[in-house]
Amino acid sequence: MFKSFKNIKPATLISHLIVTLAYPVVRAFTAKANRLLLFTNALTIIAALLIAAGIVYNLYLKGDFDRTSYIFKRSLNKDLLQKPYEDYEKDAKENREDAFNYPLCFGIVYLIVSAILAYGVL
Repeated sequence: MFKSFKNIKPATLISHLIVTLAYPVVRAFTAKANRLLLFTNALTIIAALLIAAGIVYNLYLKGDFDRTSYIFKRSLNKDLLQKPYEDYEKDAKENREDAFNYPLCFGIVYLIVSAILAYGVL
């Protein structure tokens, strides 16, 4: 499980952090009252969306969509017709080896932070 943490790239991590926190931060700063409540609500919504996207991306990383992708690409590109599925699957697996599931990771972290802020543990 922890072997994929070595695939975290700082530049990608920071860009995902900025993009995913933009809406909750803007929502909190534009509010006139209950800023923490609005930040927590927006963070929970973003976390739920990220977890859903992370689950789908995890399926992709495990290779569940390889067959569908091969059939779709083969129908669009006649050059791929010469390549057998086993070679395509091996190439796709090599492309996914250095991937990290940022949406799932951020979704879980944001959900935990949102719960901590909502219950006032800090």
